Parts: sequence; structure tokens; C-alpha cells
Amino acid sequence: MPLFARYRYLICALLVSVLLAGCTTLRPNFEQPKVHVISIKAPSRGAVDKLFRVGLRITNPNNMALDIKGMSYELSIDGIALASGVTADIPLVAAYGEASFEVPVSLSVLNSLRLFKRLLDTQQAGAMDKELPYELEARIDVGSAWLPKISVSERGVIPLTGM
Repeated sequence: MPLFARYRYLICALLVSVLLAGCTTLRPNFEQPKVHVISIKAPSRGAVDKLFRVGLRITNPNNMALDIKGMSYELSIDGIALASGVTADIPLVAAYGEASFEVPVSLSVLNSLRLFKRLLDTQQAGAMDKELPYELEARIDVGSAWLPKISVSERGVIPLTGM
């Protein structure tokens, strides 16, 4: 009797265990990068595009560099989707490093009016808060078949005192 026929179940079990062990190494212990809003700039008077510029900082807590191919994002203030945009102009984020850059953001005029009306209504009611909550939702494409698009969310507040 040939050797393969005698030990075929053992060989198949070993082959399956090697394949399963290989699959676990396809996606290493990958931690989500963090995205922080560091600035918001209004368009200059002579600007043709009339787009806001939002400064972002990406922090990479992984032991491999992130070569980000593109990113889409949406900024909500007080629960109203106010601005959104996409960019492919993102610098390489080094392993255990950070990268800061600005992205263009188009403003939703209708939602801006809704936010303005809400702020006026709360001010007239005398219930004006000293801060506005914001949320940045970003979807990052690292261009890898092994790592899907990464969804990142940052929440914070915009202080209204001194404005």
C-alpha cells in the first residue's frame, strides 16, 4: 500500500492546519489610525473655488507605514451634516508617526442655513450653550486587498466663548 494512501487523513489535516495558520497572518494586529481636526480655514476673498480648508492630523499606531491612496470625509456640527469632501493628496504616514495636511471641504449651503437657524432659535430661547459638538467621519483607503477601507470617527466640541 502506498505511503500517501496510508496517511492521507493525517496529510490532509496537516495541510488544512497550515492553510488556516497562513490565513491568520494575512491581517496582522492592525490598530485603527486616529484622525484629528487641527484647523478650519475659510476661503480667501479672491479664491475661485470657495472651498473651506480643514487641517487634519493622522496618527499611525502601527509598525508599518500607511500609504493612503484616498480619503472621503464628512463634518457634522450639532448633528447637521455641514461639509464633505474627498482627497487623494495625503502624505505617507510613517510607522508610529503622524502626518498633518489640509483637505478641501465643500459646504452644504442648505445645511448651513439650518444650523444658523438652530443657533438663532437657541439664542433667542436663552438656552445658548457655550460650545457646539462636532463629528468628523472619515473613510481611509490604504489601497491594500488585505486591509479594507478604514472608518475613523472623531468627536469634539467647538467653544463659542470668545467668538
